[in-house]
Amino acid sequence: MSNLRQLDELPRDAPIMVVMRGAQGQTKSTTANKLKKTLEEETDLRVGIFSTDDIFINSNGEYEFVPFAIAAAHIFKQHEMIMSMRMREFDVYILDNTNLQKAEFLPYLREAMYENFRVFVLDLRGHKRYKNIHGVPENRVQMMLDNSDKPYPAHIEKYYAENQEWYDWIESTVTNWNLLSAYIKEYRRKQID
Repeated sequence: MSNLRQLDELPRDAPIMVVMRGAQGQTKSTTANKLKKTLEEETDLRVGIFSTDDIFINSNGEYEFVPFAIAAAHIFKQHEMIMSMRMREFDVYILDNTNLQKAEFLPYLREAMYENFRVFVLDLRGHKRYKNIHGVPENRVQMMLDNSDKPYPAHIEKYYAENQEWYDWIESTVTNWNLLSAYIKEYRRKQID
């Protein structure tokens, strides 16, 4: 690990980042909103949700997905969230994107490590799937899930190995948002005591 703070040296009131992982239709946005609502009602935490889907809301308030704009949308949202993290606009940041490949959330992990955030992953990949608003066919969604933790060839895996310290910054991976909410509230309670 680098010379940055270790997780056990972080203060109890360190900001928190939650990385949502799941395919289209696995209730990531619904779950993120439940977590936000619960934390805001039961604590004094300021919670921000950052989702690339927000960029595709048109002037009529309707979701209008534009496939060729997805890469740009991810870059725009990444910049927005990282700048917000640096300014400490929220106590809890929820990254509400698929994050099926680890590389998708690597820039956020790097920022979290530099900014001394705690990081939790809420992994919904094993949860039930529903119809998705993106129109991604079910067989494609299944393929994306099947490949999400599939190892790459060795010459590609070496890049993950070179960046492992960033993935080591994840404090915990959970599959239940209620459990994650309890973890976050416990940190907050200890901070207040």
